[in-house]
Amino acid sequence: MDRISTNWGSTSQTDEKIAVEEIFNQISDNKDGQYIIFCSPEYNTESLGKELFDKFGPDIFCCTTSGEISKSGYSKGGIVGLKISSSEIKFKNYFIQDITNIDLKRTNEIAENIKKEFNINDFDPARHTGMILIDGLSMLEDKVISLFSKSLDPIEISGGSAGDNLNFQETHIYNGGKFYKNSVSFLFIESEIPFLNFRTQHFEPTEKKLVITEADPAKRIVYEINGEKAAIEYANILGIEVTSLNPQVFARYPVMLNIGNSWYIRSIAKMNDDYSLSFFCAIDNGLVLTVAQGDDITKNLDNTFKILKKQLGEISVIIAFDCILRKLEVEQNKIVDNMNEVFSKVNVIGFSTYGEQCNSVHVNQTLTGLAFGS
Repeated sequence: MDRISTNWGSTSQTDEKIAVEEIFNQISDNKDGQYIIFCSPEYNTESLGKELFDKFGPDIFCCTTSGEISKSGYSKGGIVGLKISSSEIKFKNYFIQDITNIDLKRTNEIAENIKKEFNINDFDPARHTGMILIDGLSMLEDKVISLFSKSLDPIEISGGSAGDNLNFQETHIYNGGKFYKNSVSFLFIESEIPFLNFRTQHFEPTEKKLVITEADPAKRIVYEINGEKAAIEYANILGIEVTSLNPQVFARYPVMLNIGNSWYIRSIAKMNDDYSLSFFCAIDNGLVLTVAQGDDITKNLDNTFKILKKQLGEISVIIAFDCILRKLEVEQNKIVDNMNEVFSKVNVIGFSTYGEQCNSVHVNQTLTGLAFGS
């Protein structure tokens, strides 16, 4: 008998009721388990929330996306769903409706509640882990993941920032039949089945440096790089016209920051009318950034899954949080089929994000996730 069972589903139905019913019929059974559902932002969130509640109840790990990932690869405009059931895994979802004033006291309270509900004295990274979904437009992801990581030290946390198909208007987290902005959902997991949190990126640092000389950290806007208008200097360093800057260019040439001898990507979201640059991640005055150079993204992903298989043996499921800029790069290079072939080799569910969380850091242009053995 398998130690873990998984039911998978996906739908491209555009009607909320029909789509949810189709997913429910694919993944629901009479076992106890955890539902994980990722939804296109094209649905009416009020109607979708009601339908999800009627079928699945309040305790779904769920958010809106900038595209979905299923066992067959990238998709868009639908819903993907998974139910994980195992007598050796316990799940509990914790939701904060408004993260505007989130602080260490609040995340410490969640940590203490977890210890009481799971009857544990200390967190064990070999048995405990977590996944997190955050409003991708809150600009609070760096703070939120840092606080959760401090409160639940030493366990590892993976996660993603909710998206809205690059509209940058509203991103939503589900809880109790409704979708909320400016919120966070944290799924605590206690597992006797082996698991691994992982992070992969296909970029390496170059010799090209950028020093942030004027910025608004609260808004994640950089006004000057190397003493010049940010977008103009960034374009000059790349050797292109500033008018050529677009999401595809930002996806191809992100910048990197060295933290604790590890390189993390800080991606540019957009160029503004005043030639400032908006970022997806925390930035600050004086930071030294390095232009990144990409490698083969398909090969990198395939190698990542091979390493996970080598470490875990057979993989029962991977929950993946994949930056939307990675998908833009894949589409631009016309290698969607290649990536989908890699995804189809493993049991994966996930979505295209506005940012990824790994341990205590909020990153970009990265694929993070949680993989379970069998």
